[in-house]
Amino acid sequence: MAGWLVLIPFIILVLMNSPVRRIIKHAYFGLLLVFLSWQLGFTIFGSQRSLNLGNNSLAPWLKFQLNIDSLSVIVLAVISLAGLVSLILAQVLIKENRPRQHFLNLFTIAILGMNAVTMLEDVFSLYVFLEVTAVSSFVLIALQKNRDCLEASFKYLVMSSVATLLLLSGVALFILTCSGTSFAAISEGMAFAGTSPWIKVALGLFTCGLLIKSGMIPFHAWVPDAYAAASDPVSVLLAGAVTKVAGLYAILRLVIFVWGFSPVIEQTLLFVGALSVVGGALLALAQKDFKRMLAYSSISQLGYVLLGLGSGTMVGVAGAIFHFFNHTVFKSLLFVNAASFKQHTGSDDMEKLKGVSSVMPCSSITSLAGFFSGAGIPPFAGFWSKLLVILGLWEASRQGYAVIAILAGLLTMGYFLNLERKIFLGGESVEFKKHKVNNTIVWLEVTLALLTLLCGLFYPYLLEHFMLPAAASMLP
Repeated sequence: MAGWLVLIPFIILVLMNSPVRRIIKHAYFGLLLVFLSWQLGFTIFGSQRSLNLGNNSLAPWLKFQLNIDSLSVIVLAVISLAGLVSLILAQVLIKENRPRQHFLNLFTIAILGMNAVTMLEDVFSLYVFLEVTAVSSFVLIALQKNRDCLEASFKYLVMSSVATLLLLSGVALFILTCSGTSFAAISEGMAFAGTSPWIKVALGLFTCGLLIKSGMIPFHAWVPDAYAAASDPVSVLLAGAVTKVAGLYAILRLVIFVWGFSPVIEQTLLFVGALSVVGGALLALAQKDFKRMLAYSSISQLGYVLLGLGSGTMVGVAGAIFHFFNHTVFKSLLFVNAASFKQHTGSDDMEKLKGVSSVMPCSSITSLAGFFSGAGIPPFAGFWSKLLVILGLWEASRQGYAVIAILAGLLTMGYFLNLERKIFLGGESVEFKKHKVNNTIVWLEVTLALLTLLCGLFYPYLLEHFMLPAAASMLP
């Protein structure tokens, strides 16, 4: 089963770039839609209560293994959901055949890379597919070929290159000090080597590389430009899946399953998490561009994941995993809202959104669901995941960090209220009346808004069957 999650996107990609592409080109979107729907359905309905869903090689002639466990299930659901939203949005917004074809090819490569990263248990293979994901991502950012996109893509390329150097150096040191590059071999090598300085250097290099890819403060310079300049479907994919899978998930996997908890690891996660939740919220509060505000908001929101992980408690780690998922839902919703508003205003400038609610009531109301979930307002899902993170910090006697998390939540409410004020208040612009609301986008907004509400209402079920098993498998 695990191998098919990588092989199917590869097969679709080969077919679309083979002599038969003219025959199936109109079915490309449908093939990807069916695959991602199947992947989402598998993770939700086919894997409940199972802590180990299989371990198999991608192919007999390949050496590395792909494993699906309770944590992989949640991350695969995140990839599927963000991928579906991005794919549907691209189908609506990208009208020309050639740009659409380029997007779908790169999109498929990104999905393939992220799926592999989620299931790999070898640091070298992990590095390879992290780069596959990164290369497809910065080309996707530059796809529109305007100055802002090319500039943002170049900045992402530079930062990604730095991360690549750090990761590759870490892999080399692991090879020199351990008997192999598998997670098990590195874990055994670390236990045998004890306090070897080379192990510590390798760990530090790998962690810094992953923090750059996740866009956490102080490694966040590329995030606002990339999210703001990229097309709306690409922004959804970046915020909903790429930065989390290529950065935060890899940190979760390696810290918990390979390196283990240590005071240094915990303090690093807590410090970077606190810096990100506060710094991201303050920077978001100062923005006038909708998508740029959402970019800084993503930095802040993902800081909660690091805080929950750094707590080292069952409750905190479960909250971190839950927020990892919740962020995909409400942030995808808000980027879809941004795309809808841009269709009517022609701009992401929040000043030009004044009065838009009068002609786009559905988009404006669904945006409230995204704002409330992101700000941690009950009964939306974001409230419960943030509450679990705060309780986990308190249980771990990290009261200072718990207070920081609460204050950051208040800042989040501030910048979301600022945006909502600009959307709902102000005079109506006559330009709004010239545009027709796209029904597909409206249904997408409604679906995501209902999902973040339902995840909040049924959080005990999700916690028991998905988050707690994943957290239990991660903790000693």
